Amino acid sequence: MAANMKEITVDSQFQPELTNAGGKLVVVDFYAVCNPTIDLLSLINKSGCECLNEEDDHPLSHALTSKGGYLSSDCDEQLIIFISFNQAVKLHSLKIHGPPDSGPKTVKVFINTTSTLDFDSAENMTPVQQLE
Repeated sequence: MAANMKEITVDSQFQPELTNAGGKLVVVDFYAVCNPTIDLLSLINKSGCECLNEEDDHPLSHALTSKGGYLSSDCDEQLIIFISFNQAVKLHSLKIHGPPDSGPKTVKVFINTTSTLDFDSAENMTPVQQLE
């Protein structure tokens, strides 16, 4: 590695390096050493999936295809989606498509639940991650 290059391995190292550079040009090369990503659609156990508040004409099963279907709520802005996989998976990212005016405002992610949460449980439990 060249003398003027630094490898950053954790996020907490990144901002101090930018600050220390002052007005100098900083070139950043982001790379990953993880395995290539794969489409998990084939690993979803569709019969084990469930969605609360789904609209009859636009259920979860429509969103779990590559054919352009979508999921919509039948009564209010809340949905609970339970995805069951047929083997252990490491979920790195989640992609949600939708118009800006009707997409989710908040997404709470819970892991390793054995059954679908109800709305009270989802409100009172601490998610592993909350996206806003």
